Amino acid sequence: MIHMEVKLKLFDTGYCTGKESLAIKGGRAMPCEFHAPFALIEHPQHGYCLFDTGYSHRFYGATAKFPYNIYAKITPVFHKQENNAVNQLKKMGIQSQDIKNIIISHFHADHIGGLKDFPEAKLLCAEVAYISIKGKKGFAALAQGFLPDLLPSDFKKRASFIDTHPVINLDAAYAPFDKGYDIFGDGSVVAIRLEGHACGQMGVLLETTEGSYFLVGDACWLNRSYKENLPPSPLASFIFSDQKKYSANLRKLHELHKRNPSLKIIPTHCSETLKLINNPR
Repeated sequence: MIHMEVKLKLFDTGYCTGKESLAIKGGRAMPCEFHAPFALIEHPQHGYCLFDTGYSHRFYGATAKFPYNIYAKITPVFHKQENNAVNQLKKMGIQSQDIKNIIISHFHADHIGGLKDFPEAKLLCAEVAYISIKGKKGFAALAQGFLPDLLPSDFKKRASFIDTHPVINLDAAYAPFDKGYDIFGDGSVVAIRLEGHACGQMGVLLETTEGSYFLVGDACWLNRSYKENLPPSPLASFIFSDQKKYSANLRKLHELHKRNPSLKIIPTHCSETLKLINNPR
């Protein structure tokens, strides 16, 4: 990867609640908060880019009717409209139209909730991820963790499929991951396949002014998962697109951490991620 003056900032958009014992083997049988951050990436040539958008107030409207209200009942969501990605960015002086690209890790509601607030952004995702939810409604959409009302009507027009970007070989420091998709063509932001939790899920590896980060989405939910190679409860596997791929990628993250402990691996929903948001230095 080429060192660029790329900057990264994380934001929290709210959380859902669930038992820790579902998220990690041996976890506590008590409710905990699973926060839904998004990342702002500032590239010196390509401007502002988001990695996911977290929740937005639209979640409540999208889950108001059957069968989508089942989603809200299974995973109760706590979100304030002021925490919408677009509103938090405005406080920094960044307007909706300033966001040039949005990298979508996968199409679950806690990752695409704010897409409609950025109507001018190019939408980057894996083609296989889009195909997995394209045209799905009702229970077929629900089975994918997908809420159709959150997807912009012009999505296909604005979409750019990451798996059509140039493939590059990664530095040995990122083994056992050896290949990725070069988002901007300069090696500064590289998307890496992390399928298993959801079809076509992508993570993003980037070198910033503050060090190297690997945003891994839902390839695991807690830092302990990759540090100790601890999978979720078997019950959680029922929502995965491919349990074998999930387990394989978790093992690879575990090995990567052992080989390169200075690399900051960031699962989306981990409480340690929230600490990084609240205390970035």
